[in-house]
Amino acid sequence: MALNKPLSASGFEADITALRNTYEALHFQSDVLRTLYQAHTAGSFLPDFIVEDVRKAAFVKSLNREIIETLILVGIIGAFQKFVKVLVSDVLNTLRVKNASFTTLDETFRNRYLAAAAATFRFKPDGTVKGVRINFATIQDSLAKCLVDDADYTLEGEAITSEMGNPTPNTVDGIFDKIGMNSPFDTAYGDYLLKNGWSGDKTSGQAIRSSQATIVTNVQRRNDAVHGLEKVVFYQGEIADLCGQFESIGMGLFESVNSRV
Repeated sequence: MALNKPLSASGFEADITALRNTYEALHFQSDVLRTLYQAHTAGSFLPDFIVEDVRKAAFVKSLNREIIETLILVGIIGAFQKFVKVLVSDVLNTLRVKNASFTTLDETFRNRYLAAAAATFRFKPDGTVKGVRINFATIQDSLAKCLVDDADYTLEGEAITSEMGNPTPNTVDGIFDKIGMNSPFDTAYGDYLLKNGWSGDKTSGQAIRSSQATIVTNVQRRNDAVHGLEKVVFYQGEIADLCGQFESIGMGLFESVNSRV
C-alpha cells in the first residue's frame, strides 16, 4: 500500500520551485537594471534621478549576488528539513489509516512512538524543543489515546521529528529508524537518482554516496553562513544546480519510502 494522500512530495516540489523562481527572477531583475543603466545616455528618456535609483538597485552591495544566493541556500536546506518532517507525518498517517487501533501496530513501532512522544515533554516548560515550536497539546492527546487504545487515536509526526536538527543523512536515517524503517537511502533511492540524471554516476551506490555528500556539504555551508563562521562562495549557476539536486534527493527519498509503506 502506498502512502495515503501524501503532502510531502508536492509540498517539497512547490518549495523548491518557488526558490528556483525567486533566484531566476532576482537575477533577471538585476540584469535588466544593469542593462537600463548601461544603456542610458544624456539624451535618453529616463530622468537622471531615475537612472541613479536604477544604478543603486543594480549595484547596491546589500543586495549582491552572494547574499541572495546564501539566503536561497538557507531556504533549500530549510525546505529539505521540512520535507523530511512531512514525509514522516505521511508515513504515520498511512499507518493510522491501515490500523484501526494502536495495538494492531507493530510492537516495536508502538514502543518507539510512545517513548518519542513522552520524551518531548521534558521540553514543555521551555515552550519549544531546542528553539523549535511544536504543538505539545496534540502530542499529549495522541499519547493519551494510544495508551488507552482509543479507536480515535492519532500518530503525530512532531513526536518523532521534534528533535531532528540538521537534516544530514545520519539524522534522516535516525528519524526513520524511530518509526521502524530501514534507511531510505537504499538501492531504490539510488536507482531513482540514476534515472533522473544524477551527477553522471554510473551505479546506484555511487549515486547514493555522492548525494549524501551533497547534503552534508550544503548543510555545513548553510550552518557556516547562518552563524557567520565563513563566507559562502558559489560558482556561476550553482544555486540552480542545487535546486535540481535537492529536488532529486527529496523525490528519491519519497519514492523509496512510498514503495515500502
